[in-house]
Amino acid sequence: MTEDDTILTADTNTDPATEDGTMSDEDVTLLDDDQGKKTDDKDSDTDQTKNVPEKYDLVLGEKSQLDPSVLNDVAGLAKELALDNEQAQKVATLIDTAAASHFDHLVSEHKTRITEWVAQVKKDSVMGGANFNGTIDAAKRPLAKYGDDELRAGLKETGFGNHPALIRFLSKIGKAMGEDHVIQQQHATAHEKSIAERLYPELQNKPG
Repeated sequence: MTEDDTILTADTNTDPATEDGTMSDEDVTLLDDDQGKKTDDKDSDTDQTKNVPEKYDLVLGEKSQLDPSVLNDVAGLAKELALDNEQAQKVATLIDTAAASHFDHLVSEHKTRITEWVAQVKKDSVMGGANFNGTIDAAKRPLAKYGDDELRAGLKETGFGNHPALIRFLSKIGKAMGEDHVIQQQHATAHEKSIAERLYPELQNKPG
């Protein structure tokens, strides 16, 4: 193509860019920008994947609350994002730290709730005040008679042994057990006397 020709008027037997049919560097840059972009993208993909390990070596904290299987999910995500092992470990550590923080928050909330339960029992008009010790003694009575080590351990571990509703329920049973015991003793005493009277009626009418 001569200096006077344009793309539209140039000889169609040759490439409009150069007479020998090749593209100059300037033409490639201006007219075929996608070609350069594809080359850059390919180089970038190669750089990103060259550090991706065949298998990730990831760990959780010593006191982690997470199941170790979560590392498989992290590894899968890391592979998809073409992360190297160091980057993948940062993701695992971030998740582990967030989970630990959430767990600590739940534990703190539960401890506060248990403390509030005790305060509610002590302030209760029936269970608390001067009646508090008697209420607890009564509540322990059915637990001691019918409960086992597993139940007691569960109440202690969960803190539910301080729940006002449970204390109220057990104390009522305990008081009823105490009342039944007194009635049974009275009944047994009266019953023994009646037997004695039937066996030795002459003793009842014998003058002193």
